[in-house]
Amino acid sequence: MFDYDLNLLPNRVLANLERGCTSIDDARSSSGASLGWPGWGLLYSLVLCNFAPDAKGLIIETGTNLGSSTIVLAQGLRDRRVISPRVITFEENPEQVSLARGRVRQAGLSDVVTVVQGSTHDTLASTLKAHAAPESCRLALLDASHLYADIAFEFETLLPYMTSDGIIIFDNTYNIATSGEDGRVNAFLRTVARTYPGALINLPYASWFTPGIAIWQLSPDLDVQHGIASQI
Repeated sequence: MFDYDLNLLPNRVLANLERGCTSIDDARSSSGASLGWPGWGLLYSLVLCNFAPDAKGLIIETGTNLGSSTIVLAQGLRDRRVISPRVITFEENPEQVSLARGRVRQAGLSDVVTVVQGSTHDTLASTLKAHAAPESCRLALLDASHLYADIAFEFETLLPYMTSDGIIIFDNTYNIATSGEDGRVNAFLRTVARTYPGALINLPYASWFTPGIAIWQLSPDLDVQHGIASQI
């Protein structure tokens, strides 16, 4: 959507980037390969509805890109007035890291956001071990590589750090794979639904191509310390 009220966006930087955009190509050149509207509104509302004002607020994001969704997540934590708001986000492309950090500064959110440069295969586990306690993350957005093996790695690595009622958000969930191709996020979500206790909701019209956003909520019966599904 591009004909929506830009005042709905939670931060002026995003509104400035979206102003004048009439197509996905326009938006990609300004706000990057992000969820776009109404996906940003969904993210913002999930943050507001998932964090208590008197609790610590930690969000993990993979795939910073140009920082648009990062800004939405961080603004949500600030507006919710959580204790010690933190968004730790991961991006492999150094040029995009630099641009994202600049936009986060423009958005006035540098005190909330930490951008980690490098592949999540190299940085995610060590960063979480150094900067996050087990079962301390209430919300995560996985939006870096969408190949099956990569999303599975991020999911498994993150599980021990999720709270018992935390939610993990997946972008680009629509099934675009043809016969013999990597099943990407869509195939991994089918694995999650079969293997892990929890609730999975797919919203097919909440993101750009590849469309779809899914929300998975952890079940208290999942042994997050070992990152495997086991009934306790």
